[in-house]
Amino acid sequence: MYNVHNYPLCPDAQHYASIYRNISKDVLNEIQFFTEHGNLTIGTQRKLLKAKFPTEFILDRDLSNVIQKFKIHSDKNLDATPVEFELDDENRLVRLFWMSPAQIVFWLEYHDVILNDNTAKTNRYQIPLSLFLTVDNNTRLRLVAQALVSDETTESYNWILGCTKKATMTEPLVFVTDADPAVDVAIKQTYETTYQRKLTKKPQI
Repeated sequence: MYNVHNYPLCPDAQHYASIYRNISKDVLNEIQFFTEHGNLTIGTQRKLLKAKFPTEFILDRDLSNVIQKFKIHSDKNLDATPVEFELDDENRLVRLFWMSPAQIVFWLEYHDVILNDNTAKTNRYQIPLSLFLTVDNNTRLRLVAQALVSDETTESYNWILGCTKKATMTEPLVFVTDADPAVDVAIKQTYETTYQRKLTKKPQI
């Protein structure tokens, strides 16, 4: 074996090689407990695991995959349809978010890339409809979440994205949106581990 190389060696290679990325049973038990009973997001789980297991190195994608597995097999989380809403001072509906159990499963299985776009106030109440889409293993678009909001501000987008995290306990690996500055800010504030891409052509549902 030669100890001379014409390229730099990465001293942390063992952290990223697949054969060294096995998650211990104790850590898996903690993740399962956090997922099924604590309703904790991936960001919160990562911080708790780092504090309790300081010598364990877990990649975000590995943690996300484990959370996804426990989430899908948790009957408790698939029995009900998550619905979130907010009213203004006059008891008028200003925000509404919902996901069906089937949509949660699709999100968890195909959250590598999530697309988001709003309709231009085409419903009878003239308020934006926010749609979340993903592509399944048959290259079909799947509607995985939806929300109605009275405006398109950063605060509203933070609320919507927060609802997706609460319902699925995961963040997209890649989040595709149009060039809206309000969305850009909300993504950075709410999706801690997500990479953002700009939508150049609207999907045909």
